[in-house]
Amino acid sequence: MEDEYDEIFRIVIVGDTTSGKTNILMKYIKNSFNCDSKHTVGVDLFSKLFKLKGIQIKLQIWDTSGQERYKSVTTVYFKGAQGFLIVYDITNKTSFDNIEKWIDEILKVVQSPIIILIGNKSDLNEERKVSIEEALQKAEKYNFDFYEVSALDGKNIDFIFINLAYKILKKRENNPNKYHEDIDIIDIIASTYKKKTTIKALNAL
Repeated sequence: MEDEYDEIFRIVIVGDTTSGKTNILMKYIKNSFNCDSKHTVGVDLFSKLFKLKGIQIKLQIWDTSGQERYKSVTTVYFKGAQGFLIVYDITNKTSFDNIEKWIDEILKVVQSPIIILIGNKSDLNEERKVSIEEALQKAEKYNFDFYEVSALDGKNIDFIFINLAYKILKKRENNPNKYHEDIDIIDIIASTYKKKTTIKALNAL
């Protein structure tokens, strides 16, 4: 059955507007790319099932808006998340500089989260404004994994989600009671809007 799984992991994708968060997610979920994709309004929810180490895993992936006006809404979804992808655009230095801001926002809500730093748009290497060396230094500073990806050609897209799920699974195996949490508002929204939700979902509750 579509909804049968052994483990469910909540992942949140954060980063500045236009960093390509939604296109990364759509490449992973639907193997599609839309160069005219619109900015995420509030939060969207998608899910995907796959097997890892013989375990059926459901990834519950929250795609958040990078716009400041939705900040109070998007940070609500950080609670209970086991993993985060912080995305920047390698052709946009400001999006890289704002990584610190996103780290601070996450750490206000989640203790010891698993975070992977993602440099998107590796296919635009000639327009690069952020070097790999800079990104590696940032990742090493916080002990994050770092990868460059391309939502356009699919480079490393599947790998980053599988790697993040593997890290969460490994952490859970070492801390078996870590993720046994009471149901909260995020779980209620997720069960009601299985495929996709936006800020309208909050207004409807």
